[in-house]
Amino acid sequence: HGLVNESSVTTTGTGTNNSKIILQEYDYDQSEAKTYTEPSTNICLAICSTFFCFVVGMFAISHSVQAHYYKEAGLLSLADAHGSKAAHLAVVAIIMGLIIIMWVTILRIMLISADSV
Repeated sequence: HGLVNESSVTTTGTGTNNSKIILQEYDYDQSEAKTYTEPSTNICLAICSTFFCFVVGMFAISHSVQAHYYKEAGLLSLADAHGSKAAHLAVVAIIMGLIIIMWVTILRIMLISADSV
């Protein structure tokens, strides 16, 4: 990754000074700064995924919590990476859960039809 440059910008409001930190990441190949939008932690998706596959859902929640801490610390690129990982793990958990539900349903239908013969 590139270098992180922190610059402090002071804005004046109604008689008070509010300071704000702007994070910019520079690539080695480019002199342009990359700006980040506020990353999503995907906590709701991660929590919902635990109903489909508990183990993978817990890993999604773990990455989501890490994304939240990095976001609060101002490390936006790390927050974005962990938020994306949480979303991917949550989707995997949901897909695995749906596959297991379909598999169990098919086995039950097969057992019920075998009992009635």
